Order: sequence, then structure tokens, then C-alpha cells
Amino acid sequence: MKKKFSIFIFVLFGVFLGAQAQAATVQFHLRHQETVFFEGEVTLPFAGSVTLTDMDGVGHAANAQSVLALLSSIDSTSATFSISKLQYFSSFSSFYLKCMQVPSKSVEACDNWQYVVNGIYPSVGMDSYILSGGENVWIYFGDIRRVVPQQGAVFTTQSFSFRAEQYQYAINGQYFKIE
Repeated sequence: MKKKFSIFIFVLFGVFLGAQAQAATVQFHLRHQETVFFEGEVTLPFAGSVTLTDMDGVGHAANAQSVLALLSSIDSTSATFSISKLQYFSSFSSFYLKCMQVPSKSVEACDNWQYVVNGIYPSVGMDSYILSGGENVWIYFGDIRRVVPQQGAVFTTQSFSFRAEQYQYAINGQYFKIE
């Protein structure tokens, strides 16, 4: 009986360790206007740092579990986009994603990007946001919100109204009226 019990404990412990050793993943979605140009699951590294090279050719360390490090990892294995300009600001010890090349759209999308993690717009740069696994990350180019006149031209001598709209990154990349 003692031998069966110890085998059971060993098997149970092995199953527990196997579950713990399984790598965590993060779901990434990259969009330019109405086009999703990358969607996929990315394996989250266990820990450590990676070297990211800025647009001046200088390497800087970044947390391997940051949004930016994983985006760079996707870039190295995917032909659907490339990080074309990555700036590093030593005064902040931080990166700024300046531009991405999107071959399917024949465009280099610069600046005006947003990123969302599990429906929340983080208040830190992509290199400072550390993932733990299971997250859903959207990176898209465009404004979060915009204000549009209800009629074409607006004259100061007439009354006019505006419509507030919010970008729907997860649905179809269009703006919808904010109620």
C-alpha cells in the first residue's frame, strides 16, 4: 500500500509540475484602419531581457515580457509587418514605436497608434507594460475618438451640431457614435 501511495504522489506531483511548466501565451491583434494585418498567439518568455535596436542602430535592453519585446519577436518571424522606426529616449530610458511598415497596405504607418490590453488603454509605453500571460493585446493606428460635424460645412452665423465617435478596434475598425 505504501508503494502505491508514493507512486500516486509522484504522478500527481509530475502532473502539477507539467502544468506549471507550460508556457503562457498572449493573443496579439494588429490593425491599420479597417485591415487586421496580424492576429495570433505568442508564447510569453519566462523572464529576462532582450536587446532591441533603435533606428540609430544602438541596442538597448528591454523586459522580454513587455508588449514591445513581444511585438519585436512577432516582427522577426512574420512577413505581415515590420517595425521600421523605433526611437529610444535616454532621458526616459524608454522606447517609442515611431513607424511600422505594412506591406499588404503598401504603407508605413507612423505615430498615431494606440494599444489596448484586455480592453484597457495602459498609461505607460509598450516597453514598460509587462505581460503575465492570457492577455489580449490590440495595437492599431488611428485616434481613439473623434468629433464630426453633423452637416458638411460649418458657418459661424448658423447653429450646428457635432457627433462624438469612438473607434471600434476589436469589431471592424470603424467609428461608431458614442451614445
